[in-house]
Amino acid sequence: METEKTCPWDGEKFTPTHNNEIYCSDACYDAAKAERQKRKRDPVRGLILILMNNHERIANVYTEGKTSLTNQELEAYGIDVSLSRHMQPTTEHSGKLMLDFGEYYLITEPNFLTFKICKHGTSTTV
Repeated sequence: METEKTCPWDGEKFTPTHNNEIYCSDACYDAAKAERQKRKRDPVRGLILILMNNHERIANVYTEGKTSLTNQELEAYGIDVSLSRHMQPTTEHSGKLMLDFGEYYLITEPNFLTFKICKHGTSTTV
């Protein structure tokens, strides 16, 4: 079992004393474990993942040529509107809600039954 491994924490080469040894030392194991636990406790990390997933899913739907969604379709695509930023409606969209997702935004009625997907920098009428 003289197979040399590379420690994923510090990059050092080492010869493991048993098959399931991953780190070259207890110090590297402890440091990697502390880093994993820190990432799990980071509350912002989860929100960033949701925001990134929202953007990717909306971009995919928009790229497919679908420019409007029902509430059920929105849920089926896994788009979470709870973290969107509310935009001030333009005059042409008075009485509607505009939800900002970065590059894209959704226009909806206050009842949230249908959503129009728009890309910033393009004009649209609903």
